[in-house]
Amino acid sequence: MIWLKIIGKIFRILNAEAMPKQIAGAVTLGMIIGLTPTFSLHNIAVVFLILVIKVNLTAAILSMFAFDLIGYGVDPPLRLAWLCNSHLHRCKAALD
Repeated sequence: MIWLKIIGKIFRILNAEAMPKQIAGAVTLGMIIGLTPTFSLHNIAVVFLILVIKVNLTAAILSMFAFDLIGYGVDPPLRLAWLCNSHLHRCKAALD
């Protein structure tokens, strides 16, 4: 049921009177917030940009949550692959 609400919001965003560049800017700024660590100074600056620049606020919030979920889903497997890579162990041994 919650998925239908999200899909409905996406269709409302696309049918809104916002220009495509406003929606694209909102998705980009939401992506920056979603893929970076949560409590950082530059996220506050990006939120300030979202509020000052004329972008679609709903698109920014939805993309922030979507990219946050993508980041949490992709991060553990990539971190494990990074730690288990034998080439990186040789590089670390060469640096030590």
